Amino acid sequence: MSDFRQVAAFAAGLYRQRADIAYTGYLRRDPMALLVLRPGRASDAELNRLFKHLFELRRREPRDDIVSRLVAAEGDQITPAEMLPMCSLLLVAGFETTVNLISNAVLALLGHPGQWQALCADPDGLAARAAEEALRWDPPVQRTSRVALEPVELAGKPVRKGQLVVTLIGAANRDPEVYDHPDTFDIMREGGPGHLAFSSGIHYCLGQSLARLEATMALRMLAERMPGLTRAGTVKRRNATTIRGPVRVPVAAGPAPAPAAAAGTPR
Repeated sequence: MSDFRQVAAFAAGLYRQRADIAYTGYLRRDPMALLVLRPGRASDAELNRLFKHLFELRRREPRDDIVSRLVAAEGDQITPAEMLPMCSLLLVAGFETTVNLISNAVLALLGHPGQWQALCADPDGLAARAAEEALRWDPPVQRTSRVALEPVELAGKPVRKGQLVVTLIGAANRDPEVYDHPDTFDIMREGGPGHLAFSSGIHYCLGQSLARLEATMALRMLAERMPGLTRAGTVKRRNATTIRGPVRVPVAAGPAPAPAAAAGTPR
């Protein structure tokens, strides 16, 4: 991260936006969105105290971590007021999304035994493809929003300057006009356009390469070490509409299953 100030200014800008934009009710149902976009609540105060304590700790005892690097750049590349919103943004965008990417991928694979067995047979060759298909099929971020900078017509509907537009990433990734068999989870999927799980254009996720690497490593290691992994109970999903993922996934590690049909079995 060579320019802390640029990222910090973006994070601080999210704080300022709440005074300029009338956010709709869906934010009130999503605590992770509220964490960044609506500071000042009890949970935010607790998080602020945690980060401030961590800042002080890393000033005294620096380590090889991102907070130590931020503290070291304090005053030159980043101001103290920018550090808190930046860390809040990194927590949501860099941790919460990756956790749900990995868990959504595991759920998809265990729900499609042929796909899981194909991955277990070739972890090195298919882990990255499995992560990529999971990003398309069940992305951790289901929707995001944009603010129109000028009047525009979108899909035949007028959008006013300053109007908030909610974009459904999860739906776009299953567009039947774009993908063949969009509702089929297939780690052998070939060709076609890229998915929108990391957004696009100037909003393309800065951390996408790290998220892909983390998911690929997790899936490869699970397939290598626990080929007999199965679901062992009811999955409980988070009560949110922006970040999608489970809060509870009961699993059991049994013996490796016998080879089954090739990957590509319809959902």
